[in-house]
Amino acid sequence: MPRHFKDYGYEVVSEREGHPVRAGKRSIRFEIRAGDCGWVRVWNDCTTDRERHEVHSARYDTWSSGERWYHWSIFFPKDHPVIHPALLILGQFHQIDSYPVWLFHNGPGGGYHVVNF
Repeated sequence: MPRHFKDYGYEVVSEREGHPVRAGKRSIRFEIRAGDCGWVRVWNDCTTDRERHEVHSARYDTWSSGERWYHWSIFFPKDHPVIHPALLILGQFHQIDSYPVWLFHNGPGGGYHVVNF
């Protein structure tokens, strides 16, 4: 995980606590506040005026072959702000040492947009 991420940025929450879920009884809640930046060897949000919290699913070197399936649901509260023209990335499928294959973002007029690189 990137360094300097805040504890509140990524949290496993439950339906019992009043949080939205779609399948099962738990979900992951992300929160980003102004100034929440992280860094690793290859990038540094703290020097590029970006905020981020993220998680990735596994170590890259364990995926040498085979088929993988992924699914997720995303919940937007009714008061979710549209910040366009700023880019709000909501998920991505990344390649090792390259650009994402697919990037999901909140674009003009709201909504959930997919960019296929």
